[in-house]
Amino acid sequence: MNRSEREQHFLDEIARRDKELARLRAENELLRERVDLLIRKIYGPSSEKIDPGQLGLRLDAEAAKKSDAGGGDEAAPAAEEKAAPRRKQRERCRPGLPKDIEVEEVIVDPEEVRADPEAYDYLGREVSERLEYDPERYRLRRTIRRTWVKRGEADRKPMTAPLEPCLLEGSLLSPSLPAHLLTDKFCDHLPFYRQEQILERHHDIRIGRNTMCH
Repeated sequence: MNRSEREQHFLDEIARRDKELARLRAENELLRERVDLLIRKIYGPSSEKIDPGQLGLRLDAEAAKKSDAGGGDEAAPAAEEKAAPRRKQRERCRPGLPKDIEVEEVIVDPEEVRADPEAYDYLGREVSERLEYDPERYRLRRTIRRTWVKRGEADRKPMTAPLEPCLLEGSLLSPSLPAHLLTDKFCDHLPFYRQEQILERHHDIRIGRNTMCH
């Protein structure tokens, strides 16, 4: 075998091994998915169990979205939710919080007011709340947006600082809370119904599994 033949043989062998490595990786990924689905089927609550026929399928993003959308626990009848006003739905789904929960207040004023506070009169405030999570403790972050009007310009529209972006309008959801819930569910295999029990038992915080699923 001459040099060129040896080089070609070497390249062919590399290509063969790369192909075999790709096949093994794909097979390993599929096996991981099957194990994860099997764990959810065995140990998850009834609302999180899956069709056994899905164990042989590869999950794509669209299928996962459909599965999550249909996996809510204790969901109210669709007709009843459609009929209820949006405000009543928010009040019904609002988590229960202990009276002695730590509250961190942050006062936010418009930039114009901070630059020259003596030129404005204080009119009132708007309050929004987000439930935040630090390891082993929960804290309620209360943002107070005060409303101002410039002195001598009573006809001018009052000014309130804009509310910082949030994940879900009108909810207590802060980025740290769903990050914690989803990590416990998908990395530590802790179903939502168990997280619901842990929150209420250890922290006196009541967030329904239906709210977590949504």
